[in-house]
Amino acid sequence: MLGKQQARTPDLEEECSITFTPHIPEAMSDIELKKRLITRIQRSRDSALLREAFRLMGTDASELEPYRLTKEQQASVNRGKKDVKAGRTLTARDANKAVDEWLGK
Repeated sequence: MLGKQQARTPDLEEECSITFTPHIPEAMSDIELKKRLITRIQRSRDSALLREAFRLMGTDASELEPYRLTKEQQASVNRGKKDVKAGRTLTARDANKAVDEWLGK
């Protein structure tokens, strides 16, 4: 197929950026978690991800500064806590569906 370029499928790391914290199942063992992290690091081409992972692993948790929320963020967290106490929650499936709709997917 000379003259035609094949479309390249981007690697997962190229398509995604770290914008959320994925859920880590409680049943996942430390060994499995380590294996997944090692694989992710080995496959990554994302310099920012690698530098952030290195920074976090080189820092004792007691040395990290807590993240400071704005008043608006804290109010949103408090509303969310009240919603949970009142039973106003979504299943993971419904929440994902709502996010997809919000993003126009």
